[in-house]
Amino acid sequence: MLNGIKSTFSIKDMENFSGIKQHTIRIWEKRYNLLEPERTDCNIRFYDARNFEKLLNVSLLYHNGYKISKIARLSEEELIQKTDELGRQRFVDNSYHHYFKLAMLSFDVDLFNKTYQKLLALKPLSHIFLKILFPFLNKVGHLWQTQSIKPSHEHFVSYLILQKLQIAIAEAQKNIKPANKAYVLYLPEGETHELGLFYIQYALLEQGENCIYLGSNLSMECLQPVSENFAAIHFVSYCTIKLDDVDAYLKKFKKTYLHHPKHKLHFISPVKEMGNQFKNESITGYTSLNEFLETLN
Repeated sequence: MLNGIKSTFSIKDMENFSGIKQHTIRIWEKRYNLLEPERTDCNIRFYDARNFEKLLNVSLLYHNGYKISKIARLSEEELIQKTDELGRQRFVDNSYHHYFKLAMLSFDVDLFNKTYQKLLALKPLSHIFLKILFPFLNKVGHLWQTQSIKPSHEHFVSYLILQKLQIAIAEAQKNIKPANKAYVLYLPEGETHELGLFYIQYALLEQGENCIYLGSNLSMECLQPVSENFAAIHFVSYCTIKLDDVDAYLKKFKKTYLHHPKHKLHFISPVKEMGNQFKNESITGYTSLNEFLETLN
């Protein structure tokens, strides 16, 4: 299954991908002969793709209640069979992480799509994105930061997830009627990570709200034309980086666009000092995507 990816993995890679600590991997090797590492001339462990995939399968069963002593007695064929059975018989979120991870590593669009279609048959889109795909992307970010994957892996899987979200958005837009109220979605200058904002668009459309999506890296001045076209506007901005001066940005935004009593700004940022500090009649700060989404229910 892992054709086309790098042929060797360090024990740190094994830990990062599987969630099994390095010392536990060593114990399992010694006690159960679970893996067959090779060694460099300096006696440093490394693993081939077969051992890597085996540990991913082992970790999936282990994290879902199987005892390592029983897992170790399985042949490689039985291990793969048990892993597939787990994915088919039980809706376990991390089992889907397992297959998305394999798809990412081997740039396998077909495996990604088949896994996604299985999810669609079992759970609503909100669960798929908020409970599975977004947490998976957080793990992908960690793998990239620890240099366990290349930027191409992250870009590949992020684009596939964005593609699925855009399909859902296009479907949800079919039933939206023109209105005097609109949600205007944008990312401020310097911000380019649109997935969270795209999901907000989908969630608002599902609520029947009129949405104007303006995209990323937008200066405040670019909002002027749209601000003149609706009687009531809820601006929504999602920021994953810390602006140089959040307070100054919000003060300028309020002065420029929120003099109309029906115009409001919802500003979402992981920066902890936001929250209640900026809550007033026209501006509401949120520290997470989920916190904002809860207000829609």
